[in-house]
Amino acid sequence: MIEQARWITAPGCEGVKNCAFRAWRDFELGERPESLLLEIAAECNYILYINALRIGNGPARGSSGVNYFDTWEIAPFVHEGRNHVAIVVWSPGKDNFVAAPTAAPVLRMTIGDMVFSDCSFKAWRAPDWLPAEQLFNLQTGFMEDRDLRLAPDDMQWLFGIDVGEWPVAKIADDPMLAAKRLAPRAIPPLRENAVEPVSLAVVRGVKMALPNMNESHAQTLDRSERQFLPDDSLKMVGETLILYPGTGLATELVYDFGQDRIGFPEICIEGARGGETVLVSFGEHLEKDRVQTTYVLGSTYYFTDRYILRPGGNRIGSILRERGFRYMQLVIYGMTSPLRIQKVGLLEHRYPVRNRGEFFCDDWMLNRLWEVARETMSLCMTDIFIDCPWRERAFWVNDLVVENCTSLELFGSEAIHRRAFDLLFSQQQEDGWVPGVCPAPRGTGLQLVLPPANLFLFQIFDEYLLYSGDFDTVLQWLPRLEKILSAVERTRDADGLVSAPQGSWNFYDWAFEFSDVCFRDQRESMFNFLYVNALELFLKLNRLTRREIDEGFYRNCRDRVGSAALRIFVGKDGRLHDPCGFYEPQFQPSGATRPPVVSQLAHAFALLSGAVPESLWSGFSAVLNDPEAMMPDYYLHFFVLRELVKTGQAAAALERIRKYWRRSLETGDRTLCEIGIVDFGKKACWGAGSLCHGFTTAPVDFLQTTVLGIKPLQPGFAEFRVDIHCFDLEFARGRVPTPIIIQEKRLSANPHILFFIFISSSISIL
Repeated sequence: MIEQARWITAPGCEGVKNCAFRAWRDFELGERPESLLLEIAAECNYILYINALRIGNGPARGSSGVNYFDTWEIAPFVHEGRNHVAIVVWSPGKDNFVAAPTAAPVLRMTIGDMVFSDCSFKAWRAPDWLPAEQLFNLQTGFMEDRDLRLAPDDMQWLFGIDVGEWPVAKIADDPMLAAKRLAPRAIPPLRENAVEPVSLAVVRGVKMALPNMNESHAQTLDRSERQFLPDDSLKMVGETLILYPGTGLATELVYDFGQDRIGFPEICIEGARGGETVLVSFGEHLEKDRVQTTYVLGSTYYFTDRYILRPGGNRIGSILRERGFRYMQLVIYGMTSPLRIQKVGLLEHRYPVRNRGEFFCDDWMLNRLWEVARETMSLCMTDIFIDCPWRERAFWVNDLVVENCTSLELFGSEAIHRRAFDLLFSQQQEDGWVPGVCPAPRGTGLQLVLPPANLFLFQIFDEYLLYSGDFDTVLQWLPRLEKILSAVERTRDADGLVSAPQGSWNFYDWAFEFSDVCFRDQRESMFNFLYVNALELFLKLNRLTRREIDEGFYRNCRDRVGSAALRIFVGKDGRLHDPCGFYEPQFQPSGATRPPVVSQLAHAFALLSGAVPESLWSGFSAVLNDPEAMMPDYYLHFFVLRELVKTGQAAAALERIRKYWRRSLETGDRTLCEIGIVDFGKKACWGAGSLCHGFTTAPVDFLQTTVLGIKPLQPGFAEFRVDIHCFDLEFARGRVPTPIIIQEKRLSANPHILFFIFISSSISIL
């Protein structure tokens, strides 16, 4: 981004939470150019207009260590003579899991070599964005709370009418901006798709409870009584829904979009007198035929935005921040004249993946599982990998161990993988640890460090290299991975064990927490065996990239930790026994202790590490399919399924998939829910279980690498293995994304399945 550009804001924005401003400037062109690039960065969100045409939203999210700028080709939208650029910029003013903002919303922009953000811009704090502090949720920040009566007419200010009264922009002098690296976006624009609801599912009246100063709008809705509306309170005229006042009730409309979606809602309302209020709530399911607007999950989630209408026409909906939902609920009150609902829709935003991986066989359940997993993964890819569209839209680094692999198998290597690495390492701490969520709120220290996620990164880079052949990216980040190893090594104790640091969240899988099993501040085997595996993969990655390291030192660390873990955690029965505490210790009787736990996951990590001696191998393998051993949920079943296959128990892995993932399919949803084994669906996670979660897609890996049997052995599929597992299938076919051209071969198989590999950028299996 050109250096003459400055970070600018509007007067009066600094220190204000939930704050937005509008900026405007004109510029002259002697003739229309063939190309004219506009570069723009913002803290934290913007909408860009050229000559009153919406160009797009942005930017890609950053962290406390990096901001990203977008580049737009605007030549098609300019003309000879006077042109104008207009921008809306918004910031929460407070750290959360999607933004690490400065003290004020800020903008930096260039247009070619002629326009630079500075005091030549007009910038006005937007009074229609109310500086209220009601949260949408802690993870994503504040609700959108707007009084449209205070907003300028878009058809005027976008053209520069009345902006002469606005103050000049203020140069932002914030040390947090100087601390952030400014980098290009490096991913394509998100794919936009206009989506309409499939039905108006509920029409009802609401006897609104009296406002309580100590509660949110969402809480007020939750405790409001629902009633039937009189027959003459609304009617459809063509595509327009007309609402009539006079019932003494608010009107509640619940629209069903058919499946989970993510993007920017849009509702167009005509005929307002001004002052009518619309509460827009979002959910994945209906509770008593309405959207549940309040959840308590550690912190409280309020899934409601508020809009106060101005006279005439209104276009409402979150225009700067994505919302994820299946059901959109409108509650409209304060009507004194008829209102016309002319449009309800969503501008859906997803990463522009290509469906390069395919799977099809004679088992409908496995075919459906592939399709649903693909849709789930696609919905969890926007400007970065996210946990889910609805609840948080956060980039959890630990989720990437599954999402990285299955997205590579479904869609092939994409720029979003490289962006994920850049983003997560942008906030690596001085002590070497990488926070488990990115961005992580500043000042949280070790609280949001998930130590196992740090060790998963070695697996993530190994698989990325195998599927992409991208040596340069892996080589770039190996020094950062080495810092993680140093951080772990500093925790080594007198017994030779390493441990998650005190005060960190030693999180593995929700199955443990839901069973009141906690590994915080505990010495346990899983972290040690993950460390052994990380050291082995680190040695491998350095050899492949020809980076010189002291291999003897890392081999010695690997061997010492592996032998110490076996010596200390293997019990007399030949199995691993992990010490643990209570997840909610405040509810336990004084002096109560929890006995060590035997889990399938611990034995999967041990086998993965390669540290298990032959004398223990069969016993460890048996635990993987032992129903008495604690089983992980969908998420880290990823590792258990793999180790079942490697230990000759592939049929048991398939049986496990058919049993537990079938539950999610039988709901009829087009996405996989977050929890499906120790609990299920929405009732999990204390009633806030997500119904679309990217880390649940582990069966994709099984179907591609075990059923179809294609697995890369060398980077970029330079060498690969074909190991077909027919099971009880009559046939199976598919396609595996690869980054290189494979020579034509014909591979013989069993009588049921034939494989053909064609010259292409994928391996086709027929």
